[in-house]
Amino acid sequence: MADVITISARPGNGLVAFPQGTVLRVTIGVDSQNDHDPDRAELRPMDVSGLHRADLATVTLGADSLEIAARRTEVDVALGELASLARSSARGILRTDRLRDAERYAVSIDVDSSMSMMRRFDDSSVATVADLLAGVSTVLGDVTPAVSVLGSQTHPVPECALRDLLPVLQGHLDSALLGVGFQATRALPSAEQSRRIVYTITDAVPADFAAATADSSAIRHLVVLSDALPGTVPVGAYCTVIAPGAVATLITDPGGLSRIVSQLLSPVMSDSTTGGFP
Repeated sequence: MADVITISARPGNGLVAFPQGTVLRVTIGVDSQNDHDPDRAELRPMDVSGLHRADLATVTLGADSLEIAARRTEVDVALGELASLARSSARGILRTDRLRDAERYAVSIDVDSSMSMMRRFDDSSVATVADLLAGVSTVLGDVTPAVSVLGSQTHPVPECALRDLLPVLQGHLDSALLGVGFQATRALPSAEQSRRIVYTITDAVPADFAAATADSSAIRHLVVLSDALPGTVPVGAYCTVIAPGAVATLITDPGGLSRIVSQLLSPVMSDSTTGGFP
């Protein structure tokens, strides 16, 4: 049986995780005095920001050969600055760059378009939080999150590159028709994954949210833009409260961002401890 060696990297200098923006460029070769130009394997550059350990490749030792296989072949999706920081934070919390296939989630981001949200549209806090959620979603799944603006009807936001989500969504919100209330319960898009998380960005607990949580096809998570939680969160739902005034400073507040990302990942952490999805 061939010997297999796993090549891994860990942060140095006493750091627990790789700092934001750490990209590893790895070349694997054989030192030989008899061969002045040995074969080398150059791995794809890897962004390991937030990871506690990065498994890079496996080397299988044969009788007279080496077989090198990269452990990570996916290319990271390009993100905006806040989304990139959120992705790194999520990786650090979950201790992986991306959940394994069987553990992944489809992610939906719903935006409340009731009249009270106008201030949150105007100060860009809704689009900024959606951008943050997009960064988290790249760790939870491998499909671009479905973003929708909810009123009396559902208005899907046109698909775009995740790095462009903030301006695209903001442009959509700038022309959105605001109304009285919105329908938190709606038919969800189909997904290959059997598990889905729906993040609903709002400024209060929706009146019909209890009915939404009764739908066992998805985990429901409220993201409330408010200085305090307005309303009672139904049993079975998750909730993260973000003060609107703090949204603009999240890029320069790693501790605050980490606390928010931890709360956004609470359904995933609960799912992993209970051993499955309801």
